[in-house]
Amino acid sequence: MGFAKVVRDNTLQREANEKLAQLNRTLEERVNQRTRELMRNQERLRAMASDLILTEQRERRRLASDLHDYLVQILVVCQLKINQGQVYRWLRQYQTQGSVAPRPRGKYAPRKLDDGVVAQYIAEHPDATLAELGEVFAVSGVAIWKACQRVQITRKTNASVPRTRRARSRTIPR
Repeated sequence: MGFAKVVRDNTLQREANEKLAQLNRTLEERVNQRTRELMRNQERLRAMASDLILTEQRERRRLASDLHDYLVQILVVCQLKINQGQVYRWLRQYQTQGSVAPRPRGKYAPRKLDDGVVAQYIAEHPDATLAELGEVFAVSGVAIWKACQRVQITRKTNASVPRTRRARSRTIPR
């Protein structure tokens, strides 16, 4: 019996296997590194999306609040039927008097028109109509009419209508 010994040089194969194992380890390490980067980027993207959603909601709430406040102001003004002139008068009253308290109404309220002044003006201008008197005193024709009633003066309301009274005739149709 004889022994035969075959010697083969495995160094090339061993080096190739070691190199292949080294490449596998490097590849696995690079895959793990890129996976970690991808996970970090996904996390940052989620955070940015969340911030964007929160910012959008906050902006919507702010716009809704501004729009609501603006519409409420408009509705209140419309509901109270306040014109711009009245608001400016209130502002002037607040600046001069320090408050916007309403004028007293009723029996003890101060009048805009002094009855004596109205009576004197009517005596000086006997042909003036209620509308013309209203323009002079910056009040309505009704206010002039009431002032005239208080001082027991009758006035014509329109310049084209004569002052004489028409006789009333009653006829019964048959």
